[in-house]
This record gives sequence, C-alpha cells and structure tokens, in this order.
Amino acid sequence: MHWEELDAGGTRLLEETGPRLRATLAWDNFSRPKSGLLNRFEANFYFGRADYDGQTITGIPATTDNYYVGYGGEAMGGWRFGDTKGIDLLGALGVDVWRRDIRNGTTNSGLPTQGYIEDYLIAFGRLGLGAYYMSEDWQAHLALGAKRPLWTYERVYLSDAGYDRDITLRPGKETSGFVRLQVDFGPGEASRRVFAALFYDSWRFGASNTETASSGAGTVSFMQPESHMDVIGLEVGMRF
Repeated sequence: MHWEELDAGGTRLLEETGPRLRATLAWDNFSRPKSGLLNRFEANFYFGRADYDGQTITGIPATTDNYYVGYGGEAMGGWRFGDTKGIDLLGALGVDVWRRDIRNGTTNSGLPTQGYIEDYLIAFGRLGLGAYYMSEDWQAHLALGAKRPLWTYERVYLSDAGYDRDITLRPGKETSGFVRLQVDFGPGEASRRVFAALFYDSWRFGASNTETASSGAGTVSFMQPESHMDVIGLEVGMRF
C-alpha cells in the first residue's frame, strides 16, 4: 500500500508505504460458460502497518508509524458475451471504511510529536470491462476499469492531539483505476477449487473543505490535502 498527500502545487507533503493483509468472503457466478447475467457479492477485512514520512498537523517534518484497519463490501453486476471465451460488461457499487491510526513520533530534530486518528467512510462505484477464457483445466478472467468515490466522509480526532474539538472533512471525489487478473485451476466448472489473482486498486481524492480547531497555541485551520492511495496485491483462495 502506498498513500501520499500533495499540496495545491503538486508537492508531496507526506508518504506512507507498508504491507496490508486482507481476508475476503465472496460469491459470484463468473465461472458460467455462456452469455448472461453476472453477479458478485464481496465482504472484506484488512489491516496493516505503514511507515509515515511527512509532517505534523502544523507542518513540521516528522516520521512515525501508521496503522490501518478497515472493512468493506461491494455488489457487482454485469453481462457476459460469449461461451468459453468472450467479454464482460461490469458495474459495481460498494463501501470502504478504514481507520488511519497515526502514532506518536518524532520530528526531524528529534522532538516528540502527538499522534491522532482519522476515520474514513467512502461510498464508490466502478465501471469496467472484462475478458475471460475457459479450458478444461483452468479459467482466466481479466477485469479493468474506472473507480470513483460517490460520497466521502472523514472524521479527524483532534481532541486526542490537544485541540478543543474533532472535525469532519469531505475529501474531493476524483476518478482512479483498477485491474484484476484471476486464474482458477482445476478440471471442469464444478471442480475448480483453487485460484490466484493479481490486482491493482486505487483511490484519488481532491482537497477537502477547511475546518478550524483551537488549542493552547491558538486557532488552526485544517483540511485534507489532495490524497492518492495505490494498492498492488496477490490473492489466493479456494472455492466451495
């Protein structure tokens, strides 16, 4: 996972990189060997740790650890054109909820910094195309397309960092992309049990609204800068 935030001129303000683990439970009929309606329903849970290289709330360069935990769900539908090979038209609606737990750290000069927590809730849509091929021993499916937030919510718990209140922000909605290649192994549709998938997923958020909060040092304005998230992953699983 890679997360970065940029100022209005495109200069990077912070960068986070680190691994995440994800567990997914899904049902689909993407192994159907004929034209017709496609469905997929998915629920997932994930967590991980990232190295935070950026700055404090007040703009002082700092490093720390950032812990992610989240969950989400998605309903996908579409239409298949073909038999043992062909193309799919795909569309989906979903929701993604996660917490960024930015821990206490240190500035570049060695002074301690105060961590805080951000909660995100994002409703989104996807549109894409798929291509598939089926043989007697294996099946491959490639899907790619565009993804866009439809509704955004971010809660920043500034009271944990010594401010008088928490704030709510609305990150801007920007379009990003996704790609997924999945291969199912095993002879025959009913016997396929093991699969592996490579995927790329992403978020793009524009700058949010601005809110203010006060501390002993005075009143400060806060906003979520333009933010990008990119995830490259490997998934293995079993069908039942």
